[in-house]
Amino acid sequence: MVNSEFSRRAGIAAVVGAIALIANRAFAQQNPPPASPPHVPPPHVPPEVIRERERILNEAERRLGEARELLFRAGHEYGGHRMRAIQMVDGAMAEINVSRRFLV
Repeated sequence: MVNSEFSRRAGIAAVVGAIALIANRAFAQQNPPPASPPHVPPPHVPPEVIRERERILNEAERRLGEARELLFRAGHEYGGHRMRAIQMVDGAMAEINVSRRFLV
């Protein structure tokens, strides 16, 4: 009974997270960030700051992997929203991998 309650809560949390991601993407598309002037060199970033940023990205990727695993084990489709949430987690993981190019 506890596992089914946990799975239900995990599924609900994943759906809520997916909705937040969709809303965030919609907002970002409506309000793109201003482009940086091409002639401005990137500032020097100390190595310890880069390591901390990388640690944060690794932790985010790990937690997304855990969320993805929970979604797979949820065992119910939730009207197709479970698969959509899994796809959004996959998309978030891909964004993290792309963002690694911008650590410096």
